[in-house]
Amino acid sequence: MLTLALFAASQLFAQEISTYRKNWHLSIEPHLGITEGKAGEYVFNIISGDDDHKLSELQWDEHPLFTFGANLCGGYKNTFLRLSFTSGLPSTRCGSMEDSDWMNSNDTSMKTTRSISENTLLCYIDFGAQAGYTFSILSWLSLSPFGEFEYQYRSFSANNGYGWYGNKNSPMVSWDDPSAKYYAAGTLCGIDYSRMILATFIGGTAQFFLPANLSVKFSLAISPYLYEEANDTHYNTINKSSSSQYLDIIRAVWFGSAKSSLALCYTLNSSFDIGLTFSARANWLHKGITATKNTAGKYIEDSNSKSGMDLYELNLKLSVTYHFGGKYR
Repeated sequence: MLTLALFAASQLFAQEISTYRKNWHLSIEPHLGITEGKAGEYVFNIISGDDDHKLSELQWDEHPLFTFGANLCGGYKNTFLRLSFTSGLPSTRCGSMEDSDWMNSNDTSMKTTRSISENTLLCYIDFGAQAGYTFSILSWLSLSPFGEFEYQYRSFSANNGYGWYGNKNSPMVSWDDPSAKYYAAGTLCGIDYSRMILATFIGGTAQFFLPANLSVKFSLAISPYLYEEANDTHYNTINKSSSSQYLDIIRAVWFGSAKSSLALCYTLNSSFDIGLTFSARANWLHKGITATKNTAGKYIEDSNSKSGMDLYELNLKLSVTYHFGGKYR
């Protein structure tokens, strides 16, 4: 009698474990990637209420960024929650930073200065949380609408710059005028820059199941709300003993960013997948406030200027996914 009871209990337990594995799913996806892109930083003069008069433009290369990270995805039946983390390889060269100015008030279309510096990545962090539901439309197609929150932080340091300064002439001349003053590499002061982005996204993923254990995923998302904040430090001396500091804030950007991805996945077995993903992201140019830190350490908003930011990135990522207890579909 006791043997029968133990056997029945073991069968019930096995059934519960089987149901648990069938309904719940969990996977981890470490990845390596390479990113190409540019982060644009702008200052616009406000003249007679018109804020389209560009005063300054700095283009920070991401050329390239080497990235690594992991995604953790879990859920119950067709619902899912995906947490993602990506970091850039710090203290690595990532192209150049090009700085341009339009400082001639008599001719605002004249570009008076142009300098080029070596750009180094100090820090890159991307964290995301995505929740959604998967609809199995056909045997070869599923659709997964989702909502997402994203936090991004990047910082750079530009040094060893050289450039042409037409604003040193009287009257001012264009940067490419033969009389513009030239500063050799290493004679220009450095600039540090950091930017934080908070964004929400709504979107969807279509997955196509192909023969030979292959599948293709296409994802598209747009940001209903975006907030950006940047700190800009212009050093006044080569040894960086003194500096001028600026704060740029862009609040409540509606539908100001979009991203998409195309992934090819090969299923090795019920536990392992290999994936290759190409993705693109655009934060279009938006304007906000700019402020300068005074000697008391307080930022004072400049009512005669506006800041601007944009961002464009392409990424290629290689990943391996492990499904705990086997893949759920």
